[in-house]
Amino acid sequence: MIRIATRGSHLALAQARAVQTMLKTKAGAESELIIVKTRGDQIQAPLHLSSDEAKGFFTKEIEEALLAHQADIAVHSYKDLPTSGADGLLIAALPERIAPRDTMVFLKKHQVKDSFPWIGEDGYVGTSSLRRVSQLNYRASHLKTCDIRGNVPTRIRKMVTSEGSDTIHSIILSGAGIERLQATGELIEDGLLPILEKEEILFEALRPEHMVPAPAQGTLALQCREGDSEIIPVLEKLNDPEITLVSRIERSVLAGLEGGCNLPLGVFAHRIAGGQVFGVHVYLGEEFETNRRHRSHYAYREDTDPDRLAGRVLEELLQPPTIYIFGKDDRMVELESRIPAILPDTESIRTVPAIRVMPEEWKKAEMEAARNTLSGVKRVILCLFSNSAVDILRQRFGDGESLKKELGITEKHLDVRWATTGENTARAIQTLDRGEDILMSEDGTSAGLALELQSLNNQDTAFIFLVSRNGRKELIEELRSGPASIIELPVYRSESVPLDPALIDEIKNSDESCYILAGSPLCLRNLQDSGILDEPLGIRLLCLGRTTCETAKELGLHPYAVASSPDYEQFLSEFF
Repeated sequence: MIRIATRGSHLALAQARAVQTMLKTKAGAESELIIVKTRGDQIQAPLHLSSDEAKGFFTKEIEEALLAHQADIAVHSYKDLPTSGADGLLIAALPERIAPRDTMVFLKKHQVKDSFPWIGEDGYVGTSSLRRVSQLNYRASHLKTCDIRGNVPTRIRKMVTSEGSDTIHSIILSGAGIERLQATGELIEDGLLPILEKEEILFEALRPEHMVPAPAQGTLALQCREGDSEIIPVLEKLNDPEITLVSRIERSVLAGLEGGCNLPLGVFAHRIAGGQVFGVHVYLGEEFETNRRHRSHYAYREDTDPDRLAGRVLEELLQPPTIYIFGKDDRMVELESRIPAILPDTESIRTVPAIRVMPEEWKKAEMEAARNTLSGVKRVILCLFSNSAVDILRQRFGDGESLKKELGITEKHLDVRWATTGENTARAIQTLDRGEDILMSEDGTSAGLALELQSLNNQDTAFIFLVSRNGRKELIEELRSGPASIIELPVYRSESVPLDPALIDEIKNSDESCYILAGSPLCLRNLQDSGILDEPLGIRLLCLGRTTCETAKELGLHPYAVASSPDYEQFLSEFF
């Protein structure tokens, strides 16, 4: 008979009973529960659970029971265990990870919107977690927070029954705790049922972009004595290798940052659907005493190697990065002059011209063909995807009206609009042709824009692509499947700028970690041709925009980070 040490709370018992079932079904082992009362169960004052000292309040007595041979295994929420294990004990299995995200709980009467944070601007959120308080201040600073103690059912009761000036409009709980107690029927106290017959209670899972969970949240950890030859083989039958992998990413970052008394840290790792790539959401609050940024910071990073991913995330959090930025020649000159206003440390940033843009003159035959095509349609969609194209058109025509006149767009064209993928380019278009409607993709990709344009793909429409002669053609080819007219007018061509061999050697032979920011697909190809990316283990590839990211993947490279929009200044500010 295996003796399982556990706390006596509703949630701890639900977890222990789940382990009993696993032992029976996967290892054929019988077990019994040994209830252990910890110091944490007796403390009613607010306690920030992000410190190792606080975590010990919920584990110390249980671990002592193991060492005294009063129990054979202990069931823990892995997030509550310090990263430095107790002498003589080991984590022998991670058998289950359920609902790892946080959940916001509130009464429907307090809901004012259909998305995060759901409750009103003056709402109070009950939580005693520094991590959650920090992220609420970062994501929804208008909300107020208040400490709340007790087990999960107790916290729900305190929220539901609060009123007047003491009203708690919402609480944040772990999704795992809610799921386990719902399964056992212990989530809601019986005394609340009459109230909840009149007041609907809502549970909204929080996306990691809004609230990054604690490292290893929702994960069960089974602990036993080192060298226990009877128990360890049994527990190994319960271990889940995939859970072990993602938990190792999260706990490695936690271990590397420990040292402060309070740690407002969120880390959530996952394998990207069925692939060989791992992603990790990270949040570090400004309250952390050695936060090098001195401000709260959220990031999402990816890598094909889970251990390397954890190491790089930790490195980024602890050390200012050295970044080489490769982009268009005139843009690099402009960016270099602006960097001091963006970042305090400019010595670790190098701007490198990697491409140049050469204007293309439109041939007379091209223009006549375009005008003839436009004379037979009622709708014209002007598709443009770079600021370079906008600059050249402005220099050539002055404004949008002059451009349209040159193209043969007249008052008989009842619907004339622009289309692009990025907000930056959309703003540039507005400077060329103020007041005109601009179609944009919701996700910033050409595939997303294709969905918008296909709805207009009929015989009354002409799509004019004002693009690079050697740019990507996927969207153009996709639209050719419909009856609309397609006109390609190259505005410019991009050329690679040869990279300085001394610079290439400097990057490849650097003793420090180097971050390479590629500003466009052609920049990326230039980097690959130069050999800088031949040894990717020491290079952290950053991509400006999703199109550059797509090109990287086509080349067999996987970016560590991707800027959501092609804005150098914004990305550098966020990254540093």
